[in-house]
Amino acid sequence: MNVRGLEYPQIELATKIRAKYIRALEDEQFEVLPSGTYIKGFLRSYAEFLGLDGQLYVDEYNSRNVVDSFDDMPQRRPQRRHERSFEKKVVFLALAGIAALTGLVIVAWRFGGSDTPTSPRGSSRSSIPCRRQVFALSGSARGAIWK
Repeated sequence: MNVRGLEYPQIELATKIRAKYIRALEDEQFEVLPSGTYIKGFLRSYAEFLGLDGQLYVDEYNSRNVVDSFDDMPQRRPQRRHERSFEKKVVFLALAGIAALTGLVIVAWRFGGSDTPTSPRGSSRSSIPCRRQVFALSGSARGAIWK
C-alpha cells in the first residue's frame, strides 16, 4: 500500500508502470529500473498520478544522479577508416563477381550450340514409311489394292 492508500495493482493499471518499478521509485532504488530515460518517464508519470509536479521530481533526479546530459546514449566504438574500406572492397568484389557470372550465363545462352543437329525444313527423312509404301507391302501379300 502506498501514500494514497491504493494497492500496487491499482497503481500499475492507472500508470502503466510495473509494480516492481513503482516500489523501486518509492525506495529510490534506481539501479533496479531500466535506463535513465525510463526513470525520468516513470518519475513524471507517477508524480502526476499522485497529483504532484512531475517535472520537479525529474529535475531533482537529474541534479542528484545525472552527471552527464547524455547518460542514456549508448557508447559506440568509432569505426576505423580501414575497416570501412575493407567492407567496401568486399561488397564491390561480390557485386563484380555476380555481374561477371551473369554475363557468362547470357553469352553461353546466346551463342552456345546444341548437341542435336538440326536439319532444314522439308528435307527431313522420317523413319516411318509413307502410306503408299506400307500399303504396297501389305497389298503384295493379298493383292494390290493401291498402286
